[in-house]
Amino acid sequence: MVRLTVEQVTMILLLNNQLDENGVPFGSRRIAAIMGCNYSTVCRWINRWERERRVHALKPIGRPRKTTEEQDCQIVALSIVMRFANLTELLAQLPEIHVCKATFISRLREHGLKFRIAAKKERLTNRNKINRIQMANENLNLNLNLEIWQKVIFLDEASIESTPNGQFRVIRFKGTRYDNDNIVASRA
Repeated sequence: MVRLTVEQVTMILLLNNQLDENGVPFGSRRIAAIMGCNYSTVCRWINRWERERRVHALKPIGRPRKTTEEQDCQIVALSIVMRFANLTELLAQLPEIHVCKATFISRLREHGLKFRIAAKKERLTNRNKINRIQMANENLNLNLNLEIWQKVIFLDEASIESTPNGQFRVIRFKGTRYDNDNIVASRA
């Protein structure tokens, strides 16, 4: 959630009290479009001004943060470097930061990181790649009819690999599942 600056809130309130070039008052939806924010945000600030006559947000109440911005950066940096480590291992690497596992996970999520099940695929050597291309080229011009394809059986070998703590997990950003750094090499 991005907070509006005092200047942006002031602009919303000024537009709310002015008429456009045709003499029509700016509506909340039009102000939201001009300011690039949500309609509900515009309504909230207009109502807040009418009730309380203030343009700044109150200091949030609640529990104070357990970590500083610098500690948050340390947590994120370590998690990116040790992306296949579990929480216990990561917390052991940062003894000066005294937080529970839930807080640690919250800090990762604030920066767009999550613990996810790691993708597995066999790492191909250059020789494997050459052999696959060669086989594809050899069979490129074969005219296999339907009878032959009905006799072909495709096999998919599956194996289950895990760590003593369960499945392999990786700390990664959304949309990076198949990046080489996020893949666990399966046994060939």
